[in-house]
Amino acid sequence: MMTLQARLTLVFALLTTLTAGLAIYGVGRLAKRQLLEGVDFRLDSQLEGIEEKLKQAGMPEDADAISKAIREHTLSSAAFFYFSIHHDRKGILFQSENLEGMILPDLTHGFGKLTFDMPRLGVIRIGEYYLGSLHLQIAISLRHMAVLDEQYSQMTLAVVLVSFVMSLLIGAMLSRRLLRPLRVMQQTASRFSSKNLDERIPDPSGNDELAKLARVLNQSFEQLSHAFKQTRQFTEDTSHELKTPLSLIRLHAERVQNDEALPIHLREEMDELMESILHLNQVVEKLLFLARSDAKLLPVKREQTDTVAFVADFVEDAELLATSKGLSFDVGCNEKGSASIDTKWIKQVLYNLLSNALKWSPRQGVISLESRHINGHWSLRIKDEGPGVPKQELEVITRRFSRASTPGPAGAEQVGIGLGLAICKSLLHLHEGTLSCHNRKDSRGFEVEFQIPAHS
Repeated sequence: MMTLQARLTLVFALLTTLTAGLAIYGVGRLAKRQLLEGVDFRLDSQLEGIEEKLKQAGMPEDADAISKAIREHTLSSAAFFYFSIHHDRKGILFQSENLEGMILPDLTHGFGKLTFDMPRLGVIRIGEYYLGSLHLQIAISLRHMAVLDEQYSQMTLAVVLVSFVMSLLIGAMLSRRLLRPLRVMQQTASRFSSKNLDERIPDPSGNDELAKLARVLNQSFEQLSHAFKQTRQFTEDTSHELKTPLSLIRLHAERVQNDEALPIHLREEMDELMESILHLNQVVEKLLFLARSDAKLLPVKREQTDTVAFVADFVEDAELLATSKGLSFDVGCNEKGSASIDTKWIKQVLYNLLSNALKWSPRQGVISLESRHINGHWSLRIKDEGPGVPKQELEVITRRFSRASTPGPAGAEQVGIGLGLAICKSLLHLHEGTLSCHNRKDSRGFEVEFQIPAHS
């Protein structure tokens, strides 16, 4: 049968090792999830590039036209990404050359991002996106994550083994000290009653066996007190040290990055990985700025701004964007005045409104802007010549995740998720402003107007 000291040592070792193992495992899972979010962000970034190329080409549905539009982009990204475009009825229209004829899994019934283990390609992360009637698939290899995961697992096993051995040694020493009074009491239990220790065994002045036993017991109590303080300090120090695994992923990545034997193509991936780790929190903040805006946590630095110069600066970019889409941009009015705004956020509002107008305007259409100062408010209105929005949807179009369906420029139905106008409405709310949407009365088209108080 195991002695009490042996059992205490074993329990201490198991609990300490289990705590360390769970902490390292949790950190590893968190780091892996953050790495995967970084990979998903890179997939979404590639989506923006492909979508821009396709829009510039007029969103073709012909294989040759698609290849001509995005071939250069896919070749420049071939070291890291795989691309595939298919149509609901026409099948596969484009595949990047690095796929070598392999077909990526179809996520038609589960749009999003999934991880697969494919022959020759290994473990890859696939994202599938709607682009009108086209389904764009973008995949990226997770070989670097597999290597990191394997190395992290090896490191975790080593840390757990070392923790177990060290905790056995420390547990043995602590249990020996903690149980010393019990061993003394066991030797003297036949002489002294445990119920009368305080009364019967004072510190005697003599030097006989009873006096020595009393002194030993007193010393044992002091050691117990000291051991208790040591145990509490040890627990605090251990809790503090368990926080250090939070930085293991960065240190591990730096170690791999500084390895001279690391291949060049993996070194570039490691550079991007390090950058993703360092900026992950900033990226998440940007992606969640709408929620922060709702909670009034978005930093807004309002300054009195000359609206004429502000609008003129925006118009320069708007004209270039409209021209690239075969459209015209017209400034009907730009009245003098000023308003208290955060130029960064109001520019984002304008670009969101312009993006909607560019999306719905017919070829050779005209997008117009009017900037006026009315009753102490700065009013800015953007109009297009698109099909407009059904009357029953005007009241809900600025709601988050609302869907507005209407015939597009080419006669096909287009659908939007409504986040653009919801973001605009939220940002304007931070400026004490309002957003209103209407179908044009003077002609065919849609108009959006916002008003912001012009006072300081």
